[in-house]
Amino acid sequence: MERIPIPKKMEIHLTDSENEICTLLDGCTKWMKEEKGVETSCRIAGGWVRDKASIQLLGSDSNDIDVALTDMMGLPFAEQFQQYCNDVKGLPVEKVAKIEKNPARSKHLETAKTTVLGVELDFVNLRSEEYAEDSRIPTQVEFGTPLQDAIRRDITINALFYNVHSRSVEDHTEKGLEDLINGTIRTPLPPRETFMDDPLRVIRCIRFASRFGFSFVEELQTAARDPEIQLALRTKISRERVGEELDKMMKGRDPLRAIQLIDELSLYTSIFHVPDDAAPAFSAPIASPHVGLAAASILHILTNPSSVPDLCLPSLHPLLSSSVVHDQTTLRRLYLAAALTPYRSVTYTHKNRIHLAVEAAIRDGVKLGIQNHYLDGIPALFQAADLLETPRIGGERERQTMAEEASKRIGLYNRFMSRAEELALPDTVDAKPILDGREVVRILGASKPGPWTGHVLSRVVEWQLDQPAGTKTQCEEWLKAEHVAGRVNFEVTPAFQVKRGRRDSQGSNMKKVKTDDSDH
Repeated sequence: MERIPIPKKMEIHLTDSENEICTLLDGCTKWMKEEKGVETSCRIAGGWVRDKASIQLLGSDSNDIDVALTDMMGLPFAEQFQQYCNDVKGLPVEKVAKIEKNPARSKHLETAKTTVLGVELDFVNLRSEEYAEDSRIPTQVEFGTPLQDAIRRDITINALFYNVHSRSVEDHTEKGLEDLINGTIRTPLPPRETFMDDPLRVIRCIRFASRFGFSFVEELQTAARDPEIQLALRTKISRERVGEELDKMMKGRDPLRAIQLIDELSLYTSIFHVPDDAAPAFSAPIASPHVGLAAASILHILTNPSSVPDLCLPSLHPLLSSSVVHDQTTLRRLYLAAALTPYRSVTYTHKNRIHLAVEAAIRDGVKLGIQNHYLDGIPALFQAADLLETPRIGGERERQTMAEEASKRIGLYNRFMSRAEELALPDTVDAKPILDGREVVRILGASKPGPWTGHVLSRVVEWQLDQPAGTKTQCEEWLKAEHVAGRVNFEVTPAFQVKRGRRDSQGSNMKKVKTDDSDH
């Protein structure tokens, strides 16, 4: 591939509000020097600069603005900025909020936040950091130069600054712009050093590579496969932070690419690691991580048949494809389910009940809970049907075989959905049982409801499907007859039962959680 020439100066095109904000920041520093004898300078850092610089290359844009300050903390500058805007410029600025440092959440310094011209600004000082070998929390954080701040960041394309005074992009690593143009993921410092300081950066590298379609430099791949780095990823990083990065991959532009990179770097068992203190006794070892990649590959073909145009695959039935189009959480849930296919058929027992191992992987391994219906949705997928096969991934022959199998599966699904439509079944998916739990207890003469009630209601729904014109009275008579015949057992507790609104095995209520789609 021909190398793209690197421009000597990267132009950034600002919106009107961004231009005015830069003018205000520049004016504030001059006012502070003249009126109060305080000197500082402002640079916009991180994702905003990367996305602004890459918009002409990648079609990417960002709305987050992080302001990095020289030799000054974020809170006092934000308060001076508010005063300058209000008193000197007559421009309203929202009250300054102080965000305390939280090392466990990767916030090692306090941050000040305010909003002006409808744009939210975060203020923090440029810094240098030193880490202990056994922790990802810095042992020493001090004021730093732009170079010191840049080299402590995860990758070079995230280490760019925009100087609001000179209105220019600063590339202190001398690799950021080149890597942005050439599509390269590289760490500012040697990757092993960067990853040992903060192992979460390994996962962030995967996320940005899959988001932008970039490639890793060889030494980064070597460091990511290092057993010591992978152990640190399992033991030094909170599972919540791992889950946050994984969720962003699943909702990103190319979740299949993310799963491929996880597999290529042998990171599956580190990312989907269930901590020892929460790990139940599984009924069997989980399968090879390659199974997850195979499942994700099939999913990609099923949902993007045009991705293999030479095979002329049929499109999915509209009833199937519409859920992916109309519900943005569906596809990310399906890709995570595919990635977790190695847990398929593996179970564990908790409080005398059998659970799917995938529940532990989601709940304790990546701490994703029910956001995007991960915890209540994915186990249901695993239970409902044998949706995905596990073909080999290899050369053209294996690819052809996989595509042929995908074509057969698409045809099978489409015939199934067509038959479901003929029987008017789609409307019955969310239909309530013709009898409720209290009526079932009364009809059967039971003393109180119990786990058996859900089983009986499932039988009632089956009766409704078999008798679409049946009445409530007829259903009651059928249920009484089943009871007399001994086919209704009050002691039945179905394994793997999934119900809306149930409590998980830890007793926490499942609620729908709004997720943050921001990307930093």
